Amino acid sequence: MREATEGRIDLPTGTLYLAWTRFWSGWITVPADPRSPCRRTTGAIVAATMNSAHCRPSSKDTDMLKKSLPAALAATAVAALTLVPAGPAAAATIEIRPGQVSTLKQSNSKFNCPTNEVLIGRGHRGDENGDTTFHCGRIYIDNVQVTVLRLDIWGTKTDENNHDYHTPANQAITGIRHDGDENGDTIYYSGALFWQGKAVQITPRQLEGWVRENNHASMGGTNQVMTGRRHTGDENGWTQYEYGWISYSG
Repeated sequence: MREATEGRIDLPTGTLYLAWTRFWSGWITVPADPRSPCRRTTGAIVAATMNSAHCRPSSKDTDMLKKSLPAALAATAVAALTLVPAGPAAAATIEIRPGQVSTLKQSNSKFNCPTNEVLIGRGHRGDENGDTTFHCGRIYIDNVQVTVLRLDIWGTKTDENNHDYHTPANQAITGIRHDGDENGDTIYYSGALFWQGKAVQITPRQLEGWVRENNHASMGGTNQVMTGRRHTGDENGWTQYEYGWISYSG
């Protein structure tokens, strides 16, 4: 049988082994000379080459085996390769790029991030008439920007001097509005995230430490967006932010 192996193709050892196994087990049918007493299966021809007393291959059987075996092995090897499961998909690359930065007076202010941007930071200096700075960011997955769908059209109203706001699951803050002085109302706006039509997750979430409202600046970490804010007291009171990590499971 040595001649039959000389035409084999160069494939991984495991694939060739599978091909040989299928051949010896009779999966590959090799035609024989009709006048030969051997059956038309490789099993019979192999038995014949092992000097079986029941079947002796003719010269035509042997020649046909030499011609058919390499092609049969190649076909089986290719089929085996297609059965190998694909490896796990590479993890998506997530990036948050700086977006719009705006500074305005806290009292009677209304701020919304531009289209497809979300809040990633906030800072304030002074009393209710001081300046508040908003930082927005654009989210990219595999270099394609995430779409932000603003669902909270009317906003969620809270009392500025005593509130604890958190967005719904998988939503980020997209804007903040404040009416009046330190005792006025603060309204939050949020949006859901989608990438190529599929939902993007914001998990887990994490609360930062308390900071003085009248003199602070807060920014989310790598791949984090703002998902909540707490405040107690007047402009000299305490503020705490919540940030969540962007994740995508496909």
